[in-house]
Amino acid sequence: THVLPEPQHWDLLKGQPLHGVIAYVEADYVDELRALRVPVVDVANWRQQGPFPRVVPDDDAIGVLAADYLTDLGLKHLATIGFRDAAFYAIRRDGFIRRARQLQRDVLAWSSNDALDMRTWLGQLPRPVGLFCGNDGLAAEALEICRHAGIRVPEDVCVLGVDNDELIGRMTHPPLSSI
Repeated sequence: THVLPEPQHWDLLKGQPLHGVIAYVEADYVDELRALRVPVVDVANWRQQGPFPRVVPDDDAIGVLAADYLTDLGLKHLATIGFRDAAFYAIRRDGFIRRARQLQRDVLAWSSNDALDMRTWLGQLPRPVGLFCGNDGLAAEALEICRHAGIRVPEDVCVLGVDNDELIGRMTHPPLSSI
C-alpha cells in the first residue's frame, strides 16, 4: 500500500495489518511511524542520521563515477551544483571533487546558498564543462537555464544528473543523462 504522509492517511495505516514500513522519512512524522509499532526502513538521505535503519545509495561512489564519466568524455573543466542542506549532496560533491582533483581536473562548485544565482554561475563557467548535478531535478533546471541563456548542451555544458528519473529524463531537452 502506498500512503502519502497526510494526517488523514495515518488513521488508515493504524487499522492495517502491517509487517513493516518502507518510508522516505521526514522529521514531521517520525512519531506517527513509531506509533505503528512495526519495523521501519528509511530510504531518505537528506539528513546524516535518522531514527530508523536506512537503505540509501553509495553517494560517494556516485560522485566518483560522475567525475570519471565526465573526464572520460575528454572534459578538462568540471563543475557541480547541489542543495546546501542535503547530506546526500555533500557526500556526492566531496566524492566528485576528490576524484576530479585526482584526475587533475579543474572543479568548481555551486550550492543553493551561494550569493550568485545558478543562471549567473552557469554563465561564468569555463567551456566546455562537465556539470554534475546533485539530482535529476537540479539537472533539469540547469538544462532549462542553458536553453534560455543560449548555452549549447552538450557542446558548451555537458549535464549529468543522478537518480535516473525516467519522467524527468524524457521531459528535458536534450534528454538528460543520469546516474
